[in-house]
Amino acid sequence: MRKGLLLLLGVILIAILSYFCFMGKANGIKENLVSQSQIAYKDKQLDWVNVDISGQDLEMTRNLVLTGIAPTKEKRQEAELIAQNIDGVMSVDNQIVIDTPKPKVVEEVAEVKEIVATAPVVVPPSPYTIDVEKDKSNKITLRGYVENAEEHNKLVAKAKTLFGDENVIDELKEASGSPVSWGDSSMLGLEKLAVVDYGKFNISDKDFNFEGYVGAEETKSRLVSSLKENLDNNYIGTYNVTAPEVKVAEITDNDISVPVPSPYTIDVEKDKSNKITLRGYVENAEEHNKLVAKAKTLFGDENVIDELKEASGSPVSWGDSSMLGLEKLAVVDYGKFNISDKDFNFEGYVGAEETKSRLVSNLKENLDNNYIGTYNVTAPEVKIVKSLSCQKQFKELLSQEKILFEYDKAVIKKESYALLDKVIEIANKCPNSKIEIEGHTDSDGSKKYNQKLSFKRANAVKKYLIKSNVQSDRLKAIGYGEIKPIATNKTKEGKEQNRRIEFNVKGAE
Repeated sequence: MRKGLLLLLGVILIAILSYFCFMGKANGIKENLVSQSQIAYKDKQLDWVNVDISGQDLEMTRNLVLTGIAPTKEKRQEAELIAQNIDGVMSVDNQIVIDTPKPKVVEEVAEVKEIVATAPVVVPPSPYTIDVEKDKSNKITLRGYVENAEEHNKLVAKAKTLFGDENVIDELKEASGSPVSWGDSSMLGLEKLAVVDYGKFNISDKDFNFEGYVGAEETKSRLVSSLKENLDNNYIGTYNVTAPEVKVAEITDNDISVPVPSPYTIDVEKDKSNKITLRGYVENAEEHNKLVAKAKTLFGDENVIDELKEASGSPVSWGDSSMLGLEKLAVVDYGKFNISDKDFNFEGYVGAEETKSRLVSNLKENLDNNYIGTYNVTAPEVKIVKSLSCQKQFKELLSQEKILFEYDKAVIKKESYALLDKVIEIANKCPNSKIEIEGHTDSDGSKKYNQKLSFKRANAVKKYLIKSNVQSDRLKAIGYGEIKPIATNKTKEGKEQNRRIEFNVKGAE
């Protein structure tokens, strides 16, 4: 009896020891598979995937359970494929859901209900139209349709800014169903009406028609070019802008003005002390006074030396081309421009390569087509540094200032443009390095919303850098939302620190 009891106790002891050995092995396998999975998903930037193990026994520890919210069906499948390829995994239970945005129809229904509470429903017109006219007294009349009260208020506010409160007659109606980019296209037409002496524009569904009268042929040319360049691709534009015919003055023997010089020239130079000297010829006293007044506005009365002479016979657009050169001299540290008949030559020195690029592009874009331009603008050579140095400079710069956005939007505030120009200078010092632009938020709102907002803000910075000639294939925008705070989210100060943009130079660790 005693012997049998001892034997039973021995069997129970062996079973207990076997169980603990088994559990230890199972836990080791579980920790190893979870660790491998997390590394794989981080490497593929699928940080939203959560990994767990189904069950506790040795076989079940090899069954991975995936959860999380995937941005697309393809990303969900990619997450499952990565799990299946991990050594030791027997099966994958893919419970990831796909992030499906709320149908737009629901939002429109909600909006219609709000309108019903404040104003009678307007049946969507067909065609959907807007007509805006500016008369010779600068009165502006707005008729037709806009999508909602917000777009209505924006358009009227813009009109009042451009033409004055007392000059705006608002006869717009609100009706849903407007074509895509309707508000932006209407705003473009409004801005260009500010350029003409009088005129109008009409948009009917996808047809954009603009008419107007301007005082000079070169103004007409720039206006039509700007309309063509900025009109949304969804619209078909027609433009009927007129200008007075240029009359060529005849010079008779009775003229007592300065003989027409050949070549007809103007030379304007700005030195390092900001002194500006104007030499050469302008058409008449009116053009003379305009150019000198502009110079004094840009450089100060005490810095302008006027040695201009008046002589009829200037080439077409001479005054506007001289004015363009004067405006661009205000950008350079020092420089000069010369116009000789139809040859326009500009030289100058600026402090940064991106400033040089923007200046030359702007000169090419705005110089009248009658002139042949040559541009010799120099900037200090960019010194190439190691990626680690760029990373340190980014951190140092952003520890002093931060990139600011409009509240709850991915729109960069204008006061941050100067900071972004400094960011561009640093990026150009390591032209061979990839740069990740990271967006971060505080914890207010849902995680899903914060992730989307942080990505949109990072992408807005990326677009700014690309427009300033930073190569797009070097840049990547990532939105981390609220998951990587650098301070507490329990205080206003901590939340402000967590709302930030960071730059991660790859290979700089």
